[in-house]
Amino acid sequence: MTMKDAGLIPVTIKTVDVNGVGNMSLHLVAQQGSRLPAYLPGAHIDVFIPQLGPRQYSLCSEHNDGEYYEICVKLAEPSTGGSHFIHHHFAPGDHLTISAPRNHFPLPQAGRYLLFAGGIGITPLLAMAEKITQQQIEFELHYYLSDTEKAAFLPRLTRPALAQHVFLH
Repeated sequence: MTMKDAGLIPVTIKTVDVNGVGNMSLHLVAQQGSRLPAYLPGAHIDVFIPQLGPRQYSLCSEHNDGEYYEICVKLAEPSTGGSHFIHHHFAPGDHLTISAPRNHFPLPQAGRYLLFAGGIGITPLLAMAEKITQQQIEFELHYYLSDTEKAAFLPRLTRPALAQHVFLH
């Protein structure tokens, strides 16, 4: 894969943070100070991992205005290599190549929403819930967990704007 391939974007890892047990959130910024393409909730990108190729991750940034992209990666056991490589080799300042966002899971227009997520599957639904909150539309988000201490995004999900709509199971 070369940089001349259509739709590829060079990015830098700005931050890497623990996000629940076994999960890492990465903030990706465009290289050379440019902005990343805007996207709609439910979108995902390919992250090109050295010697492994592309792996898809849902975008879950608080804002989708192109300032940064956030992805969250659970260390999978067993792993085909992608999550293991990200958890053990990616660090702030590293340069990566990603695809432009694609959305095969768009948020449909509705008067009310009922969202269900389990584990790391919260990533696209968190972005949707935040968008629905901005639109002031009624919704519920049910998040099924094996252990709340391992859950990703609890600080965002328990903020006042979302907390009344989020049900942890």
